[in-house]
Amino acid sequence: MPALSDPRHERFCLLRLAGKTIDAAYEEAGFKQNRSNAARLAAQPDIMARVKELNEFAAQKALEVASFDAKQMFVEVMQDIADAKAAGDHKTAATLRMFMIRCFGYEDSPTLTHEHVRGKPIAQETAKEGQGEEAPPSPRVQGGSNVLPLSKAIRDLKRRIQET
Repeated sequence: MPALSDPRHERFCLLRLAGKTIDAAYEEAGFKQNRSNAARLAAQPDIMARVKELNEFAAQKALEVASFDAKQMFVEVMQDIADAKAAGDHKTAATLRMFMIRCFGYEDSPTLTHEHVRGKPIAQETAKEGQGEEAPPSPRVQGGSNVLPLSKAIRDLKRRIQET
C-alpha cells in the first residue's frame, strides 16, 4: 500500500507507529485538538491498514538488522582458525576456538561429549512396536575417548600457546 494521499493522514499513521496516542498524533499531524475526530480517524479502515503495514515493515527491517547467518559465521571462523594455524599463529587459533566454545555455550560445561554436540540427550533404544520386547537402555558414557573435559582442553591449549 503506497503512502496515503492526504499528507496529514500519512503523518498521523507515522506518529501512531512512533507510539504517540491517538490524540497526540492527531494534533501533531496538523489537526485541531478533538478527541472524537481523532478516534474516528484512527478507526478508518485505510488508516488502520496503513498503520498495520508500517508496523509490519518496521518489524521486518528490525529483524533484518538483528539477524545474522550463524552457520556462515562459524564457517568463516573455522576458516580463520585454519588460516591462523597455517601461518603458525597458534595463539589466534586458540582464541578463535575459545570464541566458538563460548558461542556454543560450553564455556562452563564440565565435559563435552558426542551427546552435547548433537544437542540432545542420548535416547533410550527401544524395539519397534510388534517386534518383541524393549531393548535395555543404552548405558550413559561416564568416560572414555568421547569425553573431553573442558578444563583439560583449556589447559592443553594454554600449554600449546606457551610452547610456541
